[in-house]
Amino acid sequence: MSFLFNLLRGHNPDSLQSQASKFHLELHDRGLAGVPGARHIISTLETNHTIKTIVLGHNPLGDEGTAVLFHFLSSNWARRHIRLDSITINSCQIGNLGLGAITRYLDGNQSLRSLFLQNNEFNPSWNLTSALTSALSNSVLEVLSLNNNPQLSDTFLFRFLPNLSAPRLRELHLSAVGLTPISTPYIINFLANNGPEHVSPVMGYQLSLGQKFTKIASRRLSDLRLNGNALTLPCAQAIVHVLKTSNFSIRHFEMFANNFPVGFPTSHPLADSNPSTPPSLESEDISEMTWPELKAQMSAIFTRNHILTSVASTSALQLLGPSRTLLLPPLHHNTESPWRLLPTEIQLQVLSTLGPGLSPQQLIRVWSYASDRATLPELYQPLPSLFDRSAILKTREQLQDEWLSAVGCDRFEWYASWEEDLERLMSR
Repeated sequence: MSFLFNLLRGHNPDSLQSQASKFHLELHDRGLAGVPGARHIISTLETNHTIKTIVLGHNPLGDEGTAVLFHFLSSNWARRHIRLDSITINSCQIGNLGLGAITRYLDGNQSLRSLFLQNNEFNPSWNLTSALTSALSNSVLEVLSLNNNPQLSDTFLFRFLPNLSAPRLRELHLSAVGLTPISTPYIINFLANNGPEHVSPVMGYQLSLGQKFTKIASRRLSDLRLNGNALTLPCAQAIVHVLKTSNFSIRHFEMFANNFPVGFPTSHPLADSNPSTPPSLESEDISEMTWPELKAQMSAIFTRNHILTSVASTSALQLLGPSRTLLLPPLHHNTESPWRLLPTEIQLQVLSTLGPGLSPQQLIRVWSYASDRATLPELYQPLPSLFDRSAILKTREQLQDEWLSAVGCDRFEWYASWEEDLERLMSR
C-alpha cells in the first residue's frame, strides 16, 4: 500500500526529491561535489517543476559542477518548465568559469528575483564583469549578494558600478569584498541618481555630469550593504552627504566595520538626546560628524525616503482611475463631454492636482498609460493551466507593484517643487 501511495504521489523517498518541499529545495551542506553533485540537483528539478527556491550553500560544486547545473537551467526546456525565483549558492568554490555560466543563465531571465553568491572564488575579468552587468540589465533580478568575496576588491567595483543598469535591482550586498577609500568616488557617483541637475563636489570628491551615472541602476535601489570593508569615516561622510542631497530611494544602508574611530565622548549629543525625538535633516556640516552622528542623520534620510516613496506610489494609484475616465478616448465620437472641449494643457493641469509627489515625467507616464485603450485589463482573467504546475495566479498587490514599476512610480523622482508639494500634502 505504501508503495502504491508513493507511486501515485510520484515521490521516491530514496532520492533527493524527498528533501524538497513543493516550492523549496534545501540542499545545504550535502556534500554535492562537481559534476555528479550537479546531476543529482538536476534530476530533482526535472521531477519537481514547482520548485521556486534552491539553497545549495557549502557544497563543493566548483566550476565544473556549477557550469553543468546552469547550462541545464539555461536550456530551452528548463526555461519553459523551471521558473526559479531565488538561488543561494554560497561557499561552493565557484570560479570565473562557473560565474560565466551563471551570467549566461541570468541574461534574459524573467523569473529569478534573488541571487546569493557569497564566499566563492571568482575574480572576474573586464569582459566577464561587462557580461555580468549586461545580464543584470536584461533580467528582473531584485537582490544580488556578493558578500565575503574579498578577492573582488576595488578593481571589480571600478568595472561594475559605472556599467550597472539593472532596472529592477532593489538590494545590493557588497560586504567584505575588499573595498578601500579609492572606491569612494564610484560609490557616491552610483548613489547620486536623483537630484538637481547642478552637481557639485562632495566632501572633496568631484561629481561631474560626465562621470555621473545617468542610468537607472540605483534609482530603485533601496538597500545597500558595505559592511566589513576598509572605506573609513571620510567615505561614510561623503556617502551620507550624497544620500541626503541626491538620493531619494535608499531606505536601508549598512557600513559597519569600516575602520571607523572607536568610541565617542560621553558628552556626545546622542547620549543625552530623547530617544522619542526623531532625528532631523537640518543643515549641518556632515564632514565634522562622527559615525554615531552619521547614523542618526541616515535614520532621518531613510524616514524621508520612505515617506516620499509611499507618497509617489499612493499618488500614482489614486491618479490612474480619474485619468482613465477623463483621458481615455471615447468609442463613439458623438459622446463628447464638455471636459474634452477643454485644451489638453488645462485637462492635465487639473489632473496633476490629484498626483502630489509625482514628477512631471511620472505624471506623463501615468497619463500615457491611462489614455491607451490597449492597456485596459481583460474582463475575465484566465486561470493558470492545471498542467503547468509552475504557473501562479497573481494577487492584486503583485499586479499593483508590477504596474508601479512599469510606469516608474515605485520610487520618488526629484523635481523642483517637491518640497512645497510635500508640505501642502502633509498639511491636509
